[in-house]
Amino acid sequence: MDASKKISKIVEQLTLLIIDNHSDSIVVKVDKKESEFDIEIKTDKFDEKMLSNLSHIPFRRNEIIEEYGWELLGDDSSFNESLHLIGSLVDNLEIKNEDEFGVIRLKRYEKA
Repeated sequence: MDASKKISKIVEQLTLLIIDNHSDSIVVKVDKKESEFDIEIKTDKFDEKMLSNLSHIPFRRNEIIEEYGWELLGDDSSFNESLHLIGSLVDNLEIKNEDEFGVIRLKRYEKA
């Protein structure tokens, strides 16, 4: 799967998760650079319980999971399971409240 399709699947899954579990309002920004993608999603502010739950999920790119993870995106996994899967497909993931928004930032480096 090419890099653009991978980013598209990540954005699609996060959008579905947020609409289904948190908010009806989402702003997505994707910046494509030479060998990386930066994704920023803004939504309604996260409540403290959701922030606490999200902060305990390990986010780290995992090449073994990555090989099959693309096929698993979009299934009927729970919110946390889907975020965990997305976390294994990106190099950096940050979730926090900023001003009046909940913000999710992801970075994915593409291998040459």
